[in-house]
Amino acid sequence: MAHGSGDAQTAVQVAFAALVASRGLDDERAVLYSDWIRIALGKAARAALEQLMETRGYEFQSEFARKHDALGREKGRAEGKAEGKAESVLGILEERGLSVSTEQRERILTTTDLETLDGWIRKAVRVSSTEALFE
Repeated sequence: MAHGSGDAQTAVQVAFAALVASRGLDDERAVLYSDWIRIALGKAARAALEQLMETRGYEFQSEFARKHDALGREKGRAEGKAEGKAESVLGILEERGLSVSTEQRERILTTTDLETLDGWIRKAVRVSSTEALFE
């Protein structure tokens, strides 16, 4: 944790070593330590660690960790889809010259329901104002 916000390369090396060392712990404690390690890293170091784990073919050893890793990836994909759709809504509105207030932008960007976002994409191409998008 002391190295998490320093040099990204050093942080990744220390974090990877800590994760490998935690493999010998019981499932619950290993997942807890893994979570602490990831939280302690800066954004760049966290991304680099995840990339390193993928390129080294690291696989979680316990069923518990594998399950939570898969759920995390699924959640990340869903969040990415929602973010992309929200950006599409904003892009369409802006391309059409419709003004988007700070509150409207925030509402669109924080929406995670994919059906709602799909509906807004379809409406964004034909509404006469951003307010009409939400009606």
